[in-house]
Amino acid sequence: MDDMEQSRFEKATDKNLPADCVGSVVHAFTVLHAFDLEHREMTLSEVAERIDMTRAGARRYLLTLIFLGYVAQDGRLFRLTPKVLDLGFSYLSTLGLVDIAQPFLNRIARETNETAAIAVLDDRDVVHLARARVQKELAPVVTIGRRFSALYNSTGRVLIAHMADEAIKSFIDSADLTGPTAYSITSRAKLLTELKQIRVQGFAIVDQESELGLRSIAVPILDRRDRFVAALNVITSVAAIPSEELQTRILPVLRAAASEISQALVTD
Repeated sequence: MDDMEQSRFEKATDKNLPADCVGSVVHAFTVLHAFDLEHREMTLSEVAERIDMTRAGARRYLLTLIFLGYVAQDGRLFRLTPKVLDLGFSYLSTLGLVDIAQPFLNRIARETNETAAIAVLDDRDVVHLARARVQKELAPVVTIGRRFSALYNSTGRVLIAHMADEAIKSFIDSADLTGPTAYSITSRAKLLTELKQIRVQGFAIVDQESELGLRSIAVPILDRRDRFVAALNVITSVAAIPSEELQTRILPVLRAAASEISQALVTD
């Protein structure tokens, strides 16, 4: 779990849960979210420590998740099973957006020879729903379902920029602005200026702010109600494409695809 995701579940598991909120369900999802790239397998003690739960409590939830098929046990170690993907697939199956966007992502990847993806804003994060990869050295890898800080990703910025002014200010005022890299903008005033500029120009470029060596450009997608529901982006390495080329060569391809996807959502 990254810091943003961890803080969300710490807040959800304290004594201030809403009256109608089922605590056991919250705890079960907290256990699932304890596993991540750096914690693929854990002992009972490690799970309990990571989510600040007693060993007895963590054991009950792990055994329940084993019974349901979401967790597997190998000796002292616990790990997630592929069944957890069902949760994501259930969501994706309700989205015509993914089916509509995939051919356009493939086209973007072919025309630019760069990795393309589509993402949505979820609370303070962006989540990738689909992507098209290319076979080339240094090509970034996009993981479906992985969460990233919206403020430091081009898809997140282009969607935040099209919020109402008060919503943008509230988003920034309550955000953790430590930044993932030394290139990240950590000034609230500078972020506000950046988001205003993105709204005017209609695209966002993030240059090594989310990860060293990576830069990306994103444009928004509108639905039939003219709501900014998702964003298309191309992710590349600093060594592969100069920043200026993102606007001159990549941006027109992205804008054309975003326009066609938006039109398809209107008629879908």
